[in-house]
Amino acid sequence: MRPIVVLVTGPPGTGKSTLAEHAAGLIGAPVLGWDWVMGALTPFDQVQAALEAMDPAVYRRVGWSLLWNITVAQIRNGRSVILDGVARDLEVAETRSVVERHADCFVVETSCSDLEAHRLRIEGRQRRIPGWHELGWDHVESRLNEWELLPDADLQVDTALPIDENRARISQLLHSAQ
Repeated sequence: MRPIVVLVTGPPGTGKSTLAEHAAGLIGAPVLGWDWVMGALTPFDQVQAALEAMDPAVYRRVGWSLLWNITVAQIRNGRSVILDGVARDLEVAETRSVVERHADCFVVETSCSDLEAHRLRIEGRQRRIPGWHELGWDHVESRLNEWELLPDADLQVDTALPIDENRARISQLLHSAQ
């Protein structure tokens, strides 16, 4: 059977990691998280200085490039992968391009239509990612204002809806692929 790569993306705090973990359980795949990869680079002062000097789009691409290489290593060996991170059109297109020869690719975009619930999630969460920082609501709100829905997502999920409904929709997407 052909490996599957699922990219779970959306603005910060919209439930990407929760749904990525669910998808991982369905297909027996690891979750590779952008925040985890970039958090691993924080102990290196020279790397951090270089990253901080970068244009934000280039900074994002550094993390995605690391994830893409790890993903290719997995799918070449017949293993599926779940990617978890804030990917925009460019990163989505590149993800599809990188994996298309070796795996089926699905993009799940998360959003939260209930701004108060979204804010409470951000203010109450502690992900404890080594080397990574927790985001404040001001930062997340500014990202929401610039977020554009992806034109080619395979599934769009509103995490203001019950979690079981969203899990069922992801299950349906992945079962149709197998």
